[in-house]
Amino acid sequence: MDGALISSIAFYGVGLLFRLPMRWPNVLLVAPLLVVVAATTYMFGAFLAALVLQRIGVRNLAFNITYLAMMSICGVNVPVTFLPGWLQTLANLLPLTHGLNAIRALLSGSPVAAVVGSLGMEVGVGLGWLTLAILVFGVTLEKTRMDGSLEFAD
Repeated sequence: MDGALISSIAFYGVGLLFRLPMRWPNVLLVAPLLVVVAATTYMFGAFLAALVLQRIGVRNLAFNITYLAMMSICGVNVPVTFLPGWLQTLANLLPLTHGLNAIRALLSGSPVAAVVGSLGMEVGVGLGWLTLAILVFGVTLEKTRMDGSLEFAD
């Protein structure tokens, strides 16, 4: 929830500061969309956590690389359509991509179907990552329970 709150403050603050045109009442719906994006990104983060659970030394590296990669390919800095085809495919499998599309569609006054379609894709992608996270956590915890190798500190 911290991410959604800070994103909302930044969005509305920057919008007011730079006097960006914001369509009413669409602009009010951005905050709930940011909550959905934060939740789906958290689901992806849970999957990453499951992967690095036993690798204490690479946890921070894995999360920092992933953060930078998502900022680069999910449409935050560069539109996804400018990327090579294989990166577009990867971007469509990550959370954030479809959520940003939904927010942009909402703010530009696109039809409700475009917003709901992108939001549905975002939720679907997030649930896919959550499912993988649960599966990987299960396998990892079972393995570590058998050999007693689970550690949470260096």
